[in-house]
Amino acid sequence: MQTEHSCSPGGPNFARRGRSAFTLVAVIILLVLLILLGLLILWGVRRTNRVASLKALRDIGVDVSETAEKELEGIRFTNCFLGDDVMVTHVANLGTFKNLTVCNTDVSDVVLRAIPDPAAIVSLNLTLTGISDDSLKFIGENCPNLETLDLPATLISDAGVAHLVN
Repeated sequence: MQTEHSCSPGGPNFARRGRSAFTLVAVIILLVLLILLGLLILWGVRRTNRVASLKALRDIGVDVSETAEKELEGIRFTNCFLGDDVMVTHVANLGTFKNLTVCNTDVSDVVLRAIPDPAAIVSLNLTLTGISDDSLKFIGENCPNLETLDLPATLISDAGVAHLVN
């Protein structure tokens, strides 16, 4: 006497094993696709944030310089009284750039810590800002490629300068 399942090759458990193997492969493929989709969304959001920040900065009169290849080269905040929070939001979204000029603004030490890639900074001008000795310590530790540093009319003391020398 034979049952209905006995005519499948491998007996009654063959169909169940085949389905579970297929299900496992489908789940793995689905997970890989979800991870790729997440990465694409993250890349798009970061790019959108960068573009939005560049537009917002240009709209308020901030000078943003780019290379011929549309890579960000530098940002110049002059006579912009935006406060730390606005500047930090936009600077953090911009990605890598070489030159930062922040002159006659109401920013403090917080802004430098928002730079996404401080090691890329080559020129830094912080004239007439609320920058203090803490910023010089940050610059000394995180800006190895710095060639030009302008600090007139800041809250920098001899102790702050010592951070750069050391």
